[in-house]
Amino acid sequence: MAVLRGEHLIRHDVGCALPSRVGTRRAPAKAKPSTWRCSIASCRLANQATNYLAGGMVPTRLGNAHPNIVPYQVFATKDGHLILATSNDKQFRRFAKVAELEAFADDARFATNAARVANASLWWLR
Repeated sequence: MAVLRGEHLIRHDVGCALPSRVGTRRAPAKAKPSTWRCSIASCRLANQATNYLAGGMVPTRLGNAHPNIVPYQVFATKDGHLILATSNDKQFRRFAKVAELEAFADDARFATNAARVANASLWWLR
């Protein structure tokens, strides 16, 4: 994925660099996107691509939500925004306890990440 993104970034870098050198005697700028830059640029779509290639799941628009972890997204609040990311079931249980929502952690539809992903349309925060 990073290699594919790198090819895209090279085209972008060349397209941006060439006009700045037109009409000058300066050498064309070099396009050198770093592996880090390519990896960061591609990581947002890596999960969507993997889900499609491995499981045939056609990607949908998720905004800032993660396709394989629920909850893992940005939520609007009265006074700004909150990023809630629980990457495993233990974190979710701790979050539910702190938020006084332990019933969600005990509900079979939300007790595990796999269940939360499968029931994302029922998830109270979505």
